[in-house]
Amino acid sequence: MCRALPYTIQTVVYVQTWIRSTSEKISYYFVHAKPSVLFDNTSILGIFIKVVVHFLSLSIIQHKCTMFNTNLPIEQCSSMSNLIHLLAPYVNTLRKYCIKCKISIPYVSIADIAYLLVKNKSNEWTIAIDINVYSKHEQFRLFNSVKYGKNNPLVSSTFDKYQTRAQHRVLIPSFLGLSSI
Repeated sequence: MCRALPYTIQTVVYVQTWIRSTSEKISYYFVHAKPSVLFDNTSILGIFIKVVVHFLSLSIIQHKCTMFNTNLPIEQCSSMSNLIHLLAPYVNTLRKYCIKCKISIPYVSIADIAYLLVKNKSNEWTIAIDINVYSKHEQFRLFNSVKYGKNNPLVSSTFDKYQTRAQHRVLIPSFLGLSSI
């Protein structure tokens, strides 16, 4: 699953925030660059992301408080689409009233987790993370690159605290990420 790589590059841990936007949507990419720990490929990373999101969503359903004390059927929680369907009527309540409700991770509230659910352009609830980008048919883009015929380069976000980093220092970790594809 997760393996250490024998790189001699100095280990630099940072989270790089990327932004890509069109007139229809804005996408944020968070790149964790630590060459000593990488997933074998994007499909395995996708499995990890799905498990984490599923665990967090189940944590919402299993929690009880004065504002959220429902008996949602756990046996119907085997898929993300079922979880989203079960949680949809409660998202706004969870965000507003479950700020102090915690899960086994003490610094994450139920309200925080509820923000993983967002409405798409069809006004339907979905998860904020596009799981499709973790399939074996998708590839991550390199810094400053664009898709053929498009004009939306992947650039560093204005929220990036490492904004002043030289472009070559950003490009090297993006190559390392591609080595697992």
